[in-house]
Amino acid sequence: MRLFLIFCSVLCGIAFGACNQKQGTQAVDTKAPTNVEPATPSKGDGGHDFTFLTYKMLQYRAALVPGSDPKEAPYLGQWIKLDKDGTFKAGKYSEQSHTGKWTYNGEAKVLLLQPDVKEFKPSEWNVIFNDDMIVFIGTATYGNSGTQIQLVRIDKFPEKK
Repeated sequence: MRLFLIFCSVLCGIAFGACNQKQGTQAVDTKAPTNVEPATPSKGDGGHDFTFLTYKMLQYRAALVPGSDPKEAPYLGQWIKLDKDGTFKAGKYSEQSHTGKWTYNGEAKVLLLQPDVKEFKPSEWNVIFNDDMIVFIGTATYGNSGTQIQLVRIDKFPEKK
């Protein structure tokens, strides 16, 4: 339990430290646009151009899940690709496991993922981002409170190790 608390503290420190920028400076990243202004949705049921979410695939790099052993590396090899039309694809390594719809509330900084298949439950996340790193922090809405996931942008599927 003590190791889990230390791991949680370190991950939170990394996440918040990476997302914190000094006043008067602005990070410039020519590879990953961080435009957070929404475009007009292409469909009435979702679809947004929040570039910081839709630019490249996102790979789950590290995760803290209450009640799980951090040594088991939850979400290892998993990825998600959020498309501008409000749909997403997700999977593990080179295999796609499911699809669904997503919406993002820019004012509240909350992402809702609604899978198309019942074996994957909906989830809601507070989102913190900075350049190539994004952190999802689970909300209580679908029982994810306490879960924290660090994601990074990738160009190709994760490889098995």
